Amino acid sequence: MPHHEPRNIEFFGLEGHTKHYGIGDPDPAHLAAVRLRARTDAPGFTIAHRGVSAALSLVYWWANENELHADFSLAPLDAPDQLGPYESTGIACVWELEVIDFERRAWLQDVLIDDDLDAPESTLTGTADVVRDLQARIRGMQRTTLDTRALPTHPALGELLPGGALAAGGVYAVDNSTTLALGLLQGPSAAGSWCAIVGLPDLGVEAAAGLGLDLERLVLVPHPGEQWLSVVSALIDVVSVVLVKPPTAAQGRVRLGDAAASRLASRLRQREAVLVSLGESWPRTDARLTVTASTWAGIGAGFGHLTARQVTVSSASRAWAGRAKSRRLWLPGPDQRLEAIVARDDAGPRLVTHEVAG
Repeated sequence: MPHHEPRNIEFFGLEGHTKHYGIGDPDPAHLAAVRLRARTDAPGFTIAHRGVSAALSLVYWWANENELHADFSLAPLDAPDQLGPYESTGIACVWELEVIDFERRAWLQDVLIDDDLDAPESTLTGTADVVRDLQARIRGMQRTTLDTRALPTHPALGELLPGGALAAGGVYAVDNSTTLALGLLQGPSAAGSWCAIVGLPDLGVEAAAGLGLDLERLVLVPHPGEQWLSVVSALIDVVSVVLVKPPTAAQGRVRLGDAAASRLASRLRQREAVLVSLGESWPRTDARLTVTASTWAGIGAGFGHLTARQVTVSSASRAWAGRAKSRRLWLPGPDQRLEAIVARDDAGPRLVTHEVAG
């Protein structure tokens, strides 16, 4: 029997007398499509379940006082809003049953026993107490937490991340800047967390140490080969942060399907670990950081050598509703450390800079 990975269960709010749940991080389009299928003439709940092979819609409503009725549909993972008929004799999976059992007990207590269909604290209102109760049960079932635990990151990078830190269970992408990716690991490493770096055979450990990473708590897997995803999954079980540069296909895209990404995201949440991907095409990230401008310092009029680099880093995240954030950084600074660029007094020291692309 294959190993069964826990899946994230979230409450997405209340509309009228219908509560909406999601399992396995469904896409916004999937959630919207399921909401449209909800019954408006009866109290109930919906579940948008992003499964391994399909996007499922489960719509439930109460009828005849004590009967739970259902309507199921499904869609391809790459088109989760294109829901069609679901012909199966199955009732629900173990994760859907967790939500169903919670709603059954709430209906029994609030409606059939208390006989209070319109009570503000009833099962139909989706109050904070109801959500906290369900989350507590899910935590016990998954042996993990739905509450986000943050891993510290470098102060210069905090404002480029939702919540100001690396969220446990999160996935972050860095577009083609190894130094910036290493900077994300600096905070957790300095705080005593173990980190791992996968798929970077040319990485200089001296540069990592210069940025503040603790080499005694650093695992290096320079050549993971075709089993890189298995290597990453295994490391997630034992370290707090994994930096990976996935192999790419001829067209430059990560060899990672949506189903594999969903399974890995579930494992990250279960272990409260963080994944940092170095590359351009990792799906479903919490934030994507890109170096949009670069200036090297140290070169004079025909003499000198490169000593420091100023960059502009832009960050895009779904949490910011389409708005990008940016910040100027030393990457690295004159002391080879990551720092935020701050205004200096005109009388203070200056570095001669040289503009370069990328």
